[in-house]
Amino acid sequence: MDMRRFLMLCGRSFYRLGLAGWIIQMQPGRVRGVLYHAIDSDDTAYNRGLKLSVSPETLDSQLAYFSRYYQFAGSSDTEAAKHSATLAISFDDGFSSVYHNGWPVLKKHKAPASIFLVTRAVQQQLLWFNALNWALHQQPVIARKILGRYIQKPLPKLPRDCVIEVQEHSSPETISKLLEELHEALPFDKSQTHYLSPVQIEEMRAGGISFGFHTVDHYNLINCDAEELARQLDSSALRSFVSDHSFAYPCGYYDADVLRGALSRGFDPLMGVGLDNGRHHHCHLDRVEIYHSNAADIFAQLEVVEPLLALFRRWMRRQTGQRPSFR
Repeated sequence: MDMRRFLMLCGRSFYRLGLAGWIIQMQPGRVRGVLYHAIDSDDTAYNRGLKLSVSPETLDSQLAYFSRYYQFAGSSDTEAAKHSATLAISFDDGFSSVYHNGWPVLKKHKAPASIFLVTRAVQQQLLWFNALNWALHQQPVIARKILGRYIQKPLPKLPRDCVIEVQEHSSPETISKLLEELHEALPFDKSQTHYLSPVQIEEMRAGGISFGFHTVDHYNLINCDAEELARQLDSSALRSFVSDHSFAYPCGYYDADVLRGALSRGFDPLMGVGLDNGRHHHCHLDRVEIYHSNAADIFAQLEVVEPLLALFRRWMRRQTGQRPSFR
């Protein structure tokens, strides 16, 4: 049995023994961040297999659990709430399903949330990972032939693994050329809307949802040169939509140059992925993606598994002298 499974079993046992409230209150200064993307019961080919979606029913179950144990706070309001068990809800990428399926659930539970917008998505242009995922699912022969010209090694079998390979190792210039070739070769349906429209954003802002920035194109910022990094961190095109100075790294990837660039732009807080980012800068707010609907599983992941795995990783780095990973 691996460590994650063992810790999940321990966490479930703690919950069933009635220890959840006690364990949560042991860490009153810790702000818990939870991260979502799309809120859909059925994935489309654009998101299929990418583990970006939870159903409205799952979100409802999770918020019912959160409201029992935590004080909700916006991503930029967590400092004022650090005296209690605080939880901040956020959604990355700005998928329209958050408006249609997620916002009604948030309103039901009176839960504030922050949505991190990508300039390209607000302009209703397909984000590269949605386009590539659709192509690999709907037109795999053509898509893999095109992709093979940009990846100089055997392609992974699964579409998701192909997307991750591009995300981790391809430059923005390479992704831009890949996207252009895919659009020229394949019949993308340009009538479909996948992302929040300006009208929907304004309606949600009026209803208390806050909006932060999530780059221009959703590239891996580590793979950007200085000029491209500056372009990706330029939020001026979304000035009328972004409510505050919060920023979310695409997929949680950053390094020292990206951190300096974000701070120089005045972004704060900086939203990471996982529970090991605060050691790099006090502006970081860690977030966890949760797909469970069962209360015992939600508690186990958020309060036992992720915190203890983060502590273990820090201990291992100290023992081995390994340089810190920024993801």
